[in-house]
Amino acid sequence: MATYTNVGNSHCNSCLNPMEVFDSVGGDAFPTPGKVSICSFCGQLSVFDDNLNLRAMTEEEEKEIKTYHPLEYRMLMSIKKLIEIKNKMK
Repeated sequence: MATYTNVGNSHCNSCLNPMEVFDSVGGDAFPTPGKVSICSFCGQLSVFDDNLNLRAMTEEEEKEIKTYHPLEYRMLMSIKKLIEIKNKMK
């Protein structure tokens, strides 16, 4: 079951759309520093910083997830691809 947390006035660093809700399926729905977020508008991967503001994920962070958390990485890439397909259909 998905749970949601309002994260205030965050915006995607790529498309600048608001990212006000953090949700999690089967996990903790509270953002903490280092947690990954994906923009539901454009698919940009972001990371929460120490102040719980979103910043773009670095190439090094993406490589680390791909190497040490391959299942999670594949899920993120699948979600990103679905968002991209959705945007092409508009």
